[in-house]
Amino acid sequence: MNISAFLGYLNKTRGYHLDADYSGQIETWRQWWKGSVPGVHTRSAEYCDGKHTRLLASLKMPKRVCEDWANLLLNDRTTFQIADEKTAAYLLGSDEQQVGGLLRELHFWDNANKLVEQAYWSGTGAFVLSVTGVKGTRFQQALSEQGVCVSVKSACSSDGLPSRAVFAVSRDRKNALSSWRISLSHLTTQEELDGFLRAFDACYTRLTQL
Repeated sequence: MNISAFLGYLNKTRGYHLDADYSGQIETWRQWWKGSVPGVHTRSAEYCDGKHTRLLASLKMPKRVCEDWANLLLNDRTTFQIADEKTAAYLLGSDEQQVGGLLRELHFWDNANKLVEQAYWSGTGAFVLSVTGVKGTRFQQALSEQGVCVSVKSACSSDGLPSRAVFAVSRDRKNALSSWRISLSHLTTQEELDGFLRAFDACYTRLTQL
């Protein structure tokens, strides 16, 4: 996709003021976050056997700042407020620390912390839940057998390939292959949500024990 053309279209048709140069800066920010900016963290010199370039040591202060913000915003004091006790216990566990339940099994806390850090160094981020070791298409099929319809990627994507959108934000091929999305609307009922949780629990238990 031509991002500049797309943003230009939105600016023209919707009256937005989106800067196409923003996306081009993300790679530079990533380099600072990693402590590996060409010309800043590298030095070249001429030796008897030719020119050599070496990487300089870095304190990686930008990364430390991003980590600190992530730890401040999402830490062991972070809690969810869920009115329904059964739903809360299922998602968060029964202990007061809220470190159990389904969110722990899906590695929510670790992934969410990394997302906050990424959002600070890149200015953007998307949180994706995936089931480790189970392909998204397999989970999709299992949920379909339970009467629940989910999608593993956009309708125009090719089968057998990881989600391009998920891979773009996570840079993790396995995660992109094992993720899927759920669509909700103002018409979604509590009964449908409860039914989804029951179906998910049944599929998750069966597929992860294979």
